Amino acid sequence: MGNVLSFELNKTAEWRDRKAERYVEDYRLTRAAATLRSFANMAANPEKERQYEQLAESEDIEIEAFNSARSDALSDIGFRWHPKHVDEVLDRIISYVSKDEPTSA
Repeated sequence: MGNVLSFELNKTAEWRDRKAERYVEDYRLTRAAATLRSFANMAANPEKERQYEQLAESEDIEIEAFNSARSDALSDIGFRWHPKHVDEVLDRIISYVSKDEPTSA
C-alpha cells in the first residue's frame, strides 16, 4: 500500500480509537479502527494504486477536493460502508475525485 494512503488509514484508525475511548458502548468504533489498520497493511492492486497516486499528484485537482474525497471515504468505513479490501477504498476515492458514483458499495 502506498505510503500516503497507508498513513491516512492509520491516522483515521487512531482517531477512531480515541472516539472508542469516549464512546465505549459503540463497538463500531473499535471494529472500524481494526479494519482501517488492516487496509493500511494490505497489498493493493498496482493499477488502482497508480491511479490514486496520479490523482493525488495531479495539478488539475484541488488538494482540498482530494483530501475531502479521501476523508469522506475513510470516515464511512465501518459505519455507512463495509468494504472488504483496500482496492474498494481506492475505487471509492478515485470515483469521488473523478466525480463519478462509487464503483464499490
